[in-house]
Amino acid sequence: MRCGRIILAIFALVVGACDRSPPAPQQQAPRVKLYSLELWPVTPLLPSRPTHVAIDVIGNLYWVQETEDGDDIVFVMGEGAIPRATLLTSANVLKAMNLERGAANFHSITAGVDGAVYFYVLASRGRELASAIGRFDPRSGETRIITNSDKLMSLTGMGRSIGLARGKLITSGAWVWVWIRHSDDAVLMRFDAREAAKAQQIDPVNPFKTKSDLPVGATPEGDDLSAGPDGSLLWLSPSAGTIRRITADGGSTMLRSLAGFSSGLSAPAMEGSGRLVIFASDTTPIPSRADTPTVPSGIQYPAMLMFDGDKVEWIGRNDILAYSGFHVGTLRLNELITNPAGEWVAYDTASGELIRLRIKERFG
Repeated sequence: MRCGRIILAIFALVVGACDRSPPAPQQQAPRVKLYSLELWPVTPLLPSRPTHVAIDVIGNLYWVQETEDGDDIVFVMGEGAIPRATLLTSANVLKAMNLERGAANFHSITAGVDGAVYFYVLASRGRELASAIGRFDPRSGETRIITNSDKLMSLTGMGRSIGLARGKLITSGAWVWVWIRHSDDAVLMRFDAREAAKAQQIDPVNPFKTKSDLPVGATPEGDDLSAGPDGSLLWLSPSAGTIRRITADGGSTMLRSLAGFSSGLSAPAMEGSGRLVIFASDTTPIPSRADTPTVPSGIQYPAMLMFDGDKVEWIGRNDILAYSGFHVGTLRLNELITNPAGEWVAYDTASGELIRLRIKERFG
C-alpha cells in the first residue's frame, strides 16, 4: 500500500511538471548601429588654395591647384600609385585657345561618363580676358576647347563681364552642368558628355525658360552645387539654411532644412542608398526659425551629417579616426568627391591635405 502511494506521488509530480509553462527567454537589448569616419592621406598640397578634384569612372583621381602666376598643372593618381603630371596644363590650354604667352587658371574640373576630363578655365593675356570650356582625353593627351569665350559671352548674356565670373562644372549622370556666376549675375547650363566626345563644338543648353526661373542666382559665396541622382543637382544654401534639388528639366524642389546645424558645410553628396551626407566644420550654427525641425542635440563638431528622409544621424569629432599627426579639430572640407568604391576624396583647406574618407559601420 505504501509503495502505491509513493508511485502515485511521483506520477503527480511528473504530470504537474509537464503542465508548467517553459521559462520565458531573456530579452536581449537591441543592437545599436554605430559609425566611425576613417581618414587616409592621399597627398599633401598647399593649404587655403583654390583646389579642384575629380574622379573618373575607373577611380583615377585628378586634382589641380590654382597658381598665382596662372601656370596650373593637373595631376593624376591611380589607386595606390604615385601622382604624376598630366598634359592638361595652362600652357596647353592657352595654346588651344590661341593665347600663347598668356596665363590661365582652372576654375573647375570634372570627369565625364566618356572617360574624359572636362574643365572650365579663365585665361588672360595683357588686358584680354577669355573663358572657355574644354575637354581633355587622358588616353590621347588631346586638349580641345569645346565652348570658346565668344560663345560663352553670348550664351550667358554676360558679355565681357564673364571675365569677372567663376565657373564650375558638375557631372551628374551623362550631363555636365555649367554654373557661371559673379556678384551680379548667374547662369546654369548643361551638355551631354557623350555628344561632347564626338562634336568639335558644344553649345550648352539652359533648361530654364527665363532667368527668373533660375533657382540659383547671384548667390552668396557659401552656396554651392553638387551632383544629385538622375542628372539632377543638389543646391546647398547655408544663408537660406536649405538643401534643394534641381532636376534636369530645370525644376526645383525642397529636400530639407539645415537650420540649427553648423554653417561650415561641404557641398552635399548622395550615397547609392539615397542618403545625403554633408561634412560640417566647427563653426557658428545656421539661425533657426519658428518652423525649423528639431536639431538633434549633442553633435560634436566637426562631424559628418547623414540625412535619410526625416532621420538624422551623425559621426562626431570623437569618432573621426585620422592618421598620426592630423588635427581633426580644424578639418574643413568644401566638397566630397565620390569614388567608385563608395568612399570620398576631399581637400582640407586648413591642412592642405588631400584625404580619403570612409564611413565604417559597427554595432554596439
